[in-house]
Amino acid sequence: MYEHKTSQIDDLKILGIKCHERIRDNIEIYDHEFKDDNEEQEVLAGRTICTHKIFGFPILKWQSCYDPEHLLPTEPEHKIILPVLNKLAKISLITAGCILAGICIFVAGISTAHNDWFNNTVYIKSYQMQNLNIKSLKPYDKALFKDAYSQVEMDEASAKRYEHYHEYYKKVVDKIKSLDFNDEKVHNVIVSYIDGYDKRKEEMINVLFPHLYDKDEYGANYYGTIIGSIYPKAMMEFDRQELLTYRMILENMYAAPYIEDFEGIFEE
Repeated sequence: MYEHKTSQIDDLKILGIKCHERIRDNIEIYDHEFKDDNEEQEVLAGRTICTHKIFGFPILKWQSCYDPEHLLPTEPEHKIILPVLNKLAKISLITAGCILAGICIFVAGISTAHNDWFNNTVYIKSYQMQNLNIKSLKPYDKALFKDAYSQVEMDEASAKRYEHYHEYYKKVVDKIKSLDFNDEKVHNVIVSYIDGYDKRKEEMINVLFPHLYDKDEYGANYYGTIIGSIYPKAMMEFDRQELLTYRMILENMYAAPYIEDFEGIFEE
């Protein structure tokens, strides 16, 4: 048996750069070696392997086989070989995948941040613990800052917003007063400080609106109609600052280890 091998290379160059290359390897088996170039023989078996390269990288290989007498190693008559990528191609593919994944994560993050479910369940809850801006206040914020177009509407929305937050304030105060500090004196001191709320509030009103209770011809009219919206907003902020102070006290007092379910105290 005589095995005869030939190769044929076709390539495409642009500006001297080899962009595409096709290598065709033919393996043929004859009965005996050729005596001269004109001798003709019947091909007993043959295999053709064709490789395509892009910029020198092997991208695709395929082969076909003619072997009725099984003279060649056992191979399927037709075999498609999947793309063969070298190290550089693999690195490029991995890099492209990482960039695509990063873009997808970024887009998903932006979408999630603007999602109502996320804002109402995850973000608002964590934000509440940081600043005590409760989730149920959201409709009141919308009514005041987006839907109100007249001073009357602003006054009404601002008042309802403050009333709602003040109800939350009272619920938190009730929870704190019912805490067991394992020390009666500690409990009494905390309650005594909280009970000073009305006095602190009155002093704050005098600081923010010193002419509010004037008995002269101006009186409350000193601030005009805008007082109907800015007063409730200021009082709501006062309630929030009071709660933040209570939280700071509970977090840092000596009896803090005895407080159970600390986060639950400030939940709605």
